[in-house]
Amino acid sequence: MRVGIGPAVATVVMRRPAFVAPMLATPTPTLPVGPDWWFEAKWDGIRAVAVLRAGRLTLWTRNRVPVTDRFPELAVLPEPLTGRDAVFDGEVVALDEAGRPDFGLLARGDRGGSGPGAPRRYFAFDLLFWAGDDLMGTPLADRRTLLRSLGLEAGGWRVPAHVEADPAAMRAFVERHALEGVVAKRRDSVYEPGRRSGAWRKWKRTRRQEFVVGGWVPGRGGRAGEPGSLLLGAHDPTGVLRYCGRVGTGFGTAERRRLQAALVGLARPTPPFVDPPHLREARWADPRLVVEVRFSAWTADGRLRHPVYVGRRLDKDPAEVMRELS
Repeated sequence: MRVGIGPAVATVVMRRPAFVAPMLATPTPTLPVGPDWWFEAKWDGIRAVAVLRAGRLTLWTRNRVPVTDRFPELAVLPEPLTGRDAVFDGEVVALDEAGRPDFGLLARGDRGGSGPGAPRRYFAFDLLFWAGDDLMGTPLADRRTLLRSLGLEAGGWRVPAHVEADPAAMRAFVERHALEGVVAKRRDSVYEPGRRSGAWRKWKRTRRQEFVVGGWVPGRGGRAGEPGSLLLGAHDPTGVLRYCGRVGTGFGTAERRRLQAALVGLARPTPPFVDPPHLREARWADPRLVVEVRFSAWTADGRLRHPVYVGRRLDKDPAEVMRELS
């Protein structure tokens, strides 16, 4: 904020912030009901804050990593954003052949800046700053009304729809289109940067979450120099990294080689887990690589059942990765 003092009056001009830590949703096993809530699809992509300065875009992940260069087509802005200062919250997604978001396509980078492949889109679902006004203290319903009025449905930008007071309708939509889940938001909620708030709640259609890679087991035969499986962990409420199991399916040869290249520089002689598995062939790694995994359930001893690798998460801080209870 800049305060200018004139001859007889003080004027206040809000400056566009360089970055806003995204507001986070609280996991829930059931969706809330009632007229105070509305419901959106949970998009299977990378959470990104879009900051515009005089119409120039910077995309930031939630852990403040700039990723604009990874998605150059999104820098081609809709006309209403020309020359504007603004901050949006949203999700970068890659669409499959049926038009559904697919995080695996996004994580593998199956599209070049202008080449063929899965189209990428920016789904802007919140407006935090516009035309000199800080909107984070205004109700969500008002922010969304202004967002929709901007006319951003062009190029790579979209404003996703929501359903009011009817979680069953959104859940049915998510099930029908095999989307990741539903996010419930209070209509009157203000934007709470960096906070996991009960005013936003997320329900997932299938069990999936992020894990930290603490090591790997080499493959066999022709894959002896590549990871055959990844050793996964998550932090408990005390901040201790606990072993959660291993995943060895869901990645092909190209992804195995990318993972190997990332893990080489993280090698360490001892396990990072407080309760490491007894695997003689294990190779240990500093817990800095975050991946997303789909699985069927947790076992009684805290291990993953039927895990399947989905992709790397460059937008998540390893220290924030905790086991989700729902």
